[in-house]
Amino acid sequence: MPPVRDWETLFLEPWFYSVNTLDLVLAIELLGLAPAHPYRRLATALTHTSALNENVGLQPGQKQQAKRDYFRLAHLGDALLNAVVTEHLFNLNWGELTKENLHDIRKKICCREALALLASEIGINKACALGQGEGSGNPLAKPALYGEMFEAVAGAVYLDLESDFGRFTDWCLELFLKRRTRELLGSGYLEVDE
Repeated sequence: MPPVRDWETLFLEPWFYSVNTLDLVLAIELLGLAPAHPYRRLATALTHTSALNENVGLQPGQKQQAKRDYFRLAHLGDALLNAVVTEHLFNLNWGELTKENLHDIRKKICCREALALLASEIGINKACALGQGEGSGNPLAKPALYGEMFEAVAGAVYLDLESDFGRFTDWCLELFLKRRTRELLGSGYLEVDE
């Protein structure tokens, strides 16, 4: 597992939470994660770059590194979510689904708007840190922002689960994937044994 960067340890300091609205304990609960596990990268994923711009506790170099890591987590999370959803759809007992059908379903589950809706349903806006210019924190009003943030959360969870794709897949299935697939495919939903 890659080492935690110096600036990431600042996210664990009590003064950081007094400056920002980040609530890591609430986020862990909302995301259905085990509370005893050390989620060292989750704070990075839940701190939008706009909050980093306003944070007086970080040096400019630390802010730039934090922003880079946020976007790298979002990139990783995007790829992982697409892989998990694709594998899940592939394993369904829906032999009549074409490649195009599978692609369309995956897009409906993994697009930023769908991820923003998921963020809203989970209530992640209650636990994340945004800059003051980002408004009320309503995920549906800012789908690109919250969709990207959920991608970053997914990347952080994967890394914090020691890059265990099986555990990450189980987390996705329980948090949203089974339910969302049922909604999209209707009452004929059948799963292969998991």
